[in-house]
Amino acid sequence: MSVWQRMVSFLDACGAYLTVQLFWCLVLSTGLTGLIMILRRTVFAGRVFAKGMLWAFYLAVPFAGRLKLLYTYERTGSVTAWLTACLQKCVWISRVSVTGILAAAVYTAVKRFRLHKMTAAMKIVSAQTVRIRVTDLHVSPFAYGLFRPSVILPKTMLEHCSTEELEVIVQHEQTHIRLGHLWCYLAWDLLRCLLWISPCLAAVQRYFRADLEDICDKVCIQNSKKTACEYGEILLKSLQLLRFGQEGNLPAATYISQSPFAELKRRLECILQFQPYQKKTCKGMLAVLAAMLALVFAGIHHASFARYSEDKFVLIYEFDGTEAVFSECSGRLHRMISYDDRFVYVDRDAFEAYLNEKHAHGEIFIVFGGYGKLPGFGSGGYSCLYQPGSCTGRMVQIPYEKEHSGLDAWMFELFKYL
Repeated sequence: MSVWQRMVSFLDACGAYLTVQLFWCLVLSTGLTGLIMILRRTVFAGRVFAKGMLWAFYLAVPFAGRLKLLYTYERTGSVTAWLTACLQKCVWISRVSVTGILAAAVYTAVKRFRLHKMTAAMKIVSAQTVRIRVTDLHVSPFAYGLFRPSVILPKTMLEHCSTEELEVIVQHEQTHIRLGHLWCYLAWDLLRCLLWISPCLAAVQRYFRADLEDICDKVCIQNSKKTACEYGEILLKSLQLLRFGQEGNLPAATYISQSPFAELKRRLECILQFQPYQKKTCKGMLAVLAAMLALVFAGIHHASFARYSEDKFVLIYEFDGTEAVFSECSGRLHRMISYDDRFVYVDRDAFEAYLNEKHAHGEIFIVFGGYGKLPGFGSGGYSCLYQPGSCTGRMVQIPYEKEHSGLDAWMFELFKYL
């Protein structure tokens, strides 16, 4: 097998391994989406902070693909086995899956790079607590930048809004930054890249952004000297200024709804229903959320397969020159075969009786010392050749060498820690 063929085979194996996990992540994310939407409309319908915190549980989804229940329970295990068999026969499935992830990641990265390049060229009018940049585009004010954030304001607002109104607008964007919403948007983008095929994530994205926007509005009203009515009037004025000459939305803007009127109506209703809140209560809710997430991650870690586990089984197979005609992996072989760092030790009488029982008389290969990842995924480490009838003595000592060297050894270790 050529180097190129070995590389393609290795990448296909990695793709299949990731696709199986992402399939279950997709299933779990769909169930989680349904649960979150139900809770938003029922238990937490009037609780702005609680609704926003529900989305944090999506952080656990990418790590749930190795849950043992998904591979050992009868029903889910049969689905996993069927999917694994399909991926082995139809390698294009995993290739499409991985290509979709890469394409989504490139698309997201390009959008963010374009926005970074565009904002970097904008004029800075203030750099006291946070940099404020001005654009000639008619876009809603938004915050951008993870490590060195900036607030982007359209020029028309600087010309037609009072200083007091501009302070409220800038405070709103600074609140997004302070609450970590820009990092939340990044985490959401990464999840969308991994589960690019999910229609549920695309459908609920506007609710996710709306909940964060409601949190920001509530915090701004609480911290500003404005009433809820005055805050809503500033929001209406800013949108009125941008109504004419709209040039489109910048990528990754803070929040823009697909149906502006309906969203504006909902948002204003939420603003007018504002009730002061206790900061201590919010901090307590955050502490509870952090504890719940810690328990979820700890539970996933405890109930999942390890990244890899040393394979304690011994595999033997008979090779007729073209294919393996007999293959078996059994704990029974451990009573006949053992090994150390240099040699394999075979109990000749017991092993040859075993081979006669299995009608195996050709060249017998012994494979051992590999590792397993998920059921159906793993790799052998070492091998040696045993020729029946060619050995004397009760205990046969066979030297062995590493099966992998060079490129193969590199791929062997990389897949092990994937």
